[in-house]
Amino acid sequence: MAETLEQEARRLLADVPKEYMFKSSSGHSLCNLKELGDELTTMSDENYVFHARSETAFSFIPDVTMGLCPQKGKVA
Repeated sequence: MAETLEQEARRLLADVPKEYMFKSSSGHSLCNLKELGDELTTMSDENYVFHARSETAFSFIPDVTMGLCPQKGKVA
């Protein structure tokens, strides 16, 4: 059965499993897109640059998005 738009939104906005949580350099653990958005609005420029330049900062994204969107077969 096809997923409705509401079901897809709930799935994509849900908390990720603990092994995929992102820990910012400020010490905050982020486990969903809302927390990531909140963190980005309050993050210092220095912390942003640190994470943007870090290879590990974005290495989790394909794994997490593939886990959330396995039927797509690619990062959304």
